[in-house]
Amino acid sequence: MVSLLLTVVFAGVSLSGAALFLAPSGRVAREVSWSFLAFSKDQWISVHLTLAAVFLILGLIHLLAFNARALLAHLRPGRRFYSPGGLRLELMAAIAAGILLVGAAAWLQGPGAWLAGQRAEIRESHRAEASFELGPQQQRGGDRGRERAPFRAID
Repeated sequence: MVSLLLTVVFAGVSLSGAALFLAPSGRVAREVSWSFLAFSKDQWISVHLTLAAVFLILGLIHLLAFNARALLAHLRPGRRFYSPGGLRLELMAAIAAGILLVGAAAWLQGPGAWLAGQRAEIRESHRAEASFELGPQQQRGGDRGRERAPFRAID
């Protein structure tokens, strides 16, 4: 049951993440009433955060209840595949890969730069489309003093 639920929640997090990747910026999304699969941007944010929290909890349950022994076996010292310092080479490679991915994303290198560029192009296309739908006062930023409704959770 946990594995199937984890799979379904993963699919939901992936879909909501894709929706948010494609979503225009907050101002543009509000001005043009942007929606995807009948959900607004605020609703997609709520869905994504909720499913991500459930995914983390289910992932921990899955790891600790079903795979703790296998994980500990990977970390336990043995005769094969260990560095002179005693850490398993697989663990060191996984840590190094994680650090490289976070660094590349943070400093916009490699795949991180490509994804950021794609997202910027998508948002710019939304902004260009919105400029046709907005009045001249709104295009110049005339609505900046207007009070906006705060983000609220979906019931």
